[in-house]
Amino acid sequence: MRAPIAVMALLFVLGCSDESKSDRDTVAPVETQASSDDQPIAEAALLTIDDVPTGWTESAVPDEGDDVAAARQEVRDCYGSGPSGPIDIGGAQAGTGQFESPDDESVKHDVAIGDEQGAMDLMASLADDSVAGCLESAFPELLRLALDAANQDFELTDVTVGRLSVAPAGDEVVAYRVDITVMAGDESVDVFSDLVVVRVGRGLSALQFQSSLLPFSATDIDDYVALTTDRLREALADGS
Repeated sequence: MRAPIAVMALLFVLGCSDESKSDRDTVAPVETQASSDDQPIAEAALLTIDDVPTGWTESAVPDEGDDVAAARQEVRDCYGSGPSGPIDIGGAQAGTGQFESPDDESVKHDVAIGDEQGAMDLMASLADDSVAGCLESAFPELLRLALDAANQDFELTDVTVGRLSVAPAGDEVVAYRVDITVMAGDESVDVFSDLVVVRVGRGLSALQFQSSLLPFSATDIDDYVALTTDRLREALADGS
């Protein structure tokens, strides 16, 4: 059931290009908003192809039309991110491509470096009780546009958003799970998209996990979060 994953993947992130890589090749980090001092820190904190299992590939996030971009910003407005990415706090940003397994799982990582107050404010907005309901209202339009743009014969039937329990990480962590139900002919398919955002000082790390039929492994989520949190902490220390 690769098509729903391909169409609905990366619900929170920024589209950038249609370049793709395979095997253990890498996609260059996406610089979405540069700060001359902090950009190397953001890029150094990113997940790499060597961090995912052998057999996974990395593909750049495809470009998207203005209508999809506008609908995506409606999603980000639910928790106060700016227009340049899922955790835009007005400083340096970098992002990976989409890491994909042969089993239709994917992982995407974004890092933002700014001032500490801005990072704390975004986390507070993300943790607000109103966010889940806002996301449930905003996601259907984005998903319908993505399905239409890809000319895929799937019918969106339900979107449910709730908080996701993850292991403590960094200074604070907030996580959500989006459960998307689509009809493919007579078959109902669930696609899961998890967003985990961690703050370490003035830095933010956002991981998005995508899977179909079953949610992404909770153990694997915690392992990726721990890895990227440690890497962000180290990058901030080395760049200070």
